Parts: sequence; C-alpha cells; structure tokens
Amino acid sequence: MKRHRHAIFLVMFLALLVRLAYVLTLGETIYWEDEFDYAALGRSLAEGHGYVDGDGQPTAFRPVGYPLLLAALYKAGVRTPSEVRSAQAVLGVVSVLLVYLIADRLAGRRAALTAALYTALYPYFVFMTGTLFANLWFAVTLLAAVYAILEAERIESTALWGAGGLLLGFSTLSVTTAAPLAPVTLFWLFLAKGFRRRTLQGAAAFIAAFFVVVAPWSYRNLHELGTPMLSTNGGRNLWLGNNPATTINSGSNIAMPPELQARIDAASEVEADFIYTEGALAYIAAEPLRFIVRSLLKGAALWRFDPSPTTEGYKVDPLLLSYLSFFTYAPILMLAVVGFVKAGDGQKKVMLLWLFYFAVFTAVHALYISKVRFRLPLDHLLIIMAAAAMSRLRVESRAEVPSINQWKPNYEKEHALV
Repeated sequence: MKRHRHAIFLVMFLALLVRLAYVLTLGETIYWEDEFDYAALGRSLAEGHGYVDGDGQPTAFRPVGYPLLLAALYKAGVRTPSEVRSAQAVLGVVSVLLVYLIADRLAGRRAALTAALYTALYPYFVFMTGTLFANLWFAVTLLAAVYAILEAERIESTALWGAGGLLLGFSTLSVTTAAPLAPVTLFWLFLAKGFRRRTLQGAAAFIAAFFVVVAPWSYRNLHELGTPMLSTNGGRNLWLGNNPATTINSGSNIAMPPELQARIDAASEVEADFIYTEGALAYIAAEPLRFIVRSLLKGAALWRFDPSPTTEGYKVDPLLLSYLSFFTYAPILMLAVVGFVKAGDGQKKVMLLWLFYFAVFTAVHALYISKVRFRLPLDHLLIIMAAAAMSRLRVESRAEVPSINQWKPNYEKEHALV
C-alpha cells in the first residue's frame, strides 16, 4: 500500500510537470472560435452580465458547463489563457487519479498504476490541457460519475447513485451529447441488478439528482429563449453533418450556400437552429442511401487510428503527429478489445457500461459531425480496459512458465540417468 501510494503520487506529479511544460509554450494566444466564445461567456458570467452573446442577448448556443468553470476560475483570479491552462493542468492530474481509482476497482493496483501512468503521458490528454474547450472538464466529471456509479452498484448505495446522477448532470451541461448516457446507465443498472427494490431506489436517486442539475438550465432556456433545449447548436451540427458538401472529416469547415446564410442572418438563435434542422432533414430525405453510408463512415472515423485534434495555430509537425497518433492510440484500442474478451464476469459487467457509452457517442457523432476531440474523454476508459488486458496477459504468461518446483525433479532424474 505504501509503495503504491508513493508511486501514484509520483505519477500525478509527472502528469502535472508534463502538462505545465506544454501549456507554458502556448503563451496567451487562443485559436479556435469556440475558445473565444467560451472565454467571453465565462467572463460575462463572472462579471454579472449573465449568459449573453456579444450583442448582450441571452444565448444557449454554447453549453453552459464549461463557461461556469471558467467563471469560477475568473472569480478566483485565474483569468488569462495561460493561467486557465495551468489550472487545467491540475484538472489533468485529477483525471489521472480518477483513472487510477477506477482501474483499481476493475483490475487491481498494478493495472491501476499502469493506466494512471499512460494517462499521465498520453499525448492527446496533454494536448487537451492546452485548449479552452469543454473536453477536459467533461472528462473529469464523467470519470467521477463512472467511479460513483461503480461504487454505488457494488455496495448498493442510494447516496452514491445520487452522486453519480449529479456528476453526469454536470457532464451533460458541458457536452450535451452526454445526455443519452443517463438512460443508458439506468439500462445497465437494471440489466446488472434486475428490478429489485434497492435497484429502483438507486435509479430514482440517480434520475432525481440528474434533473436537479440539468432542469434549471433547461428552464432558463425556456424562459429566456422559448425552448427547453440544452443548447441551440444542435441544428447547425446536424446540418454540418448532413448536406451536399459533408465528408467524414469536414466538421465545421463548410461554406454555407448564400441563400441559407441569408436566412440564418435574419433569424433569431432559436429560429436559426430550426432552419438548420429543417435543411438537414430535407437533405436526408432526398439522399437516404448516402446518409446511411456516410453516417456509418463517420461513426467509424470517430475511432480511427490517425486522428488529428490540432488546427492552425497549435502547430505540430504533421509527420510527428501521425506517429504519435498511431503508436499511442492504436495499442490501447486493440488492447481494450483484448481486455473485454479476456475479462472475467465481474469485469465484463463493468466494461459493458463503457461499451454502451462508446455506442452512444458513436451513434450521435455518426448522425452529426465526427471529430476526434469529441472522442478523447472516452479514451480514459479505453486505457483502463487496456491496462486490465495487460494485467490478464501477464498473469496468463506466468501461468504457462513452469516453476522451479515443476522442472527440478525431471532435471535431477535426467542427470541421474546420465
């Protein structure tokens, strides 16, 4: 225990050093449009102006979870991009600890330490620390929710089920595509435990806590914008994923037709969301076969071996990035598959929840747009599965090697005959 405590603290310290070393190279510049929006929304909240856009109008185009974190940091005096990134380096360390705790619960301390070390050094996670996106905050809240859910299932704790619901609610406020994870979690719970009284109590606590977090934001949007939706960018993302210019990698880099642009410019935020949705659905109805094929390809692309999360500004050598992508991500994806195949019944039950999460994210981004950064928080779970696989393979290899007591009698008998 003492050795493992020292080891995990060293791994966490290493994670902090690596992340700080990276983010301190970025200076005060930010590059993505999303980053400018998040920073402005966080500052607006902190200064008491409300959740408003550049024109001072109420908005829900960006989900509120990450701007709330930025507002809290701003209130605490963490205001410049470099300071926020440094604070996110600490969040990265928290994610390492959560990976350790979940992996320990799944496969023991040796596997947990392996998973934590890989998480500390995984290039994508280091990169994620330097971006002003919701990904890292989402990853931390999701991992915390997973840990609470697994412990709640293990000891049948209603309070922990409530904690899991709260944390998954915060995840949903940051990344709205996490909303389907709540019903999927309940499905897994009833699949694992059946419809027992204790299970129903846990499910009720989970649902109530989830809505305690999510409902106020939904009500605010209904009151201010006339819609209870968690964000008003769903229609735009649906259109970006389903129009004549869409490819599996196009993302948001698509020029809008002039007629559509004119309609969007003349519409309110909510009206624009419906216009985008209408256009996407019309395209899907006109090209059903192309929609199906492209959706399948986008779903597969979410898990591709050579995905780049970078953009102009965050300059990385393309060849170096390609090598880093392949040689750090491909092994954990393949080992995760091995981990599930070789897992015991108890481990398979846990991993089944994660497979449900993978399936939900794949389906959502197959329908909308598929970018690697949307998948990165789930890589934490892949790493835990991969570490469990390595632990199982290590045990199996040792079992196949004869011990000294197995071969010694035969050795002595052969030499006696000689």
